Amino acid sequence: AEGGVDVMVQGRNFAPNAELWFGDRRAARVVYLGPEALIGEAPQAAALSGGTVDMTALNPSVGLRAVLPGAFAYAPVTRVLLSLRE
Repeated sequence: AEGGVDVMVQGRNFAPNAELWFGDRRAARVVYLGPEALIGEAPQAAALSGGTVDMTALNPSVGLRAVLPGAFAYAPVTRVLLSLRE
């Protein structure tokens, strides 16, 4: 659920200003590799429990959009409990 993972997306007709969305959250960073590939950094998940979200590729300059339902799965946040004693 922390995000920060790079995800490669392959397809067609990507533009240099393409956006990637993980559910309702925009990728923290998108690298345009060419008209057939992007790399996006997954943002932090909306829920600490993790879960699956749709991924959306958007070309805002021409209005093209593609959605892949349930394409990315966030793992739950790992919690560690430490007890310090003298």
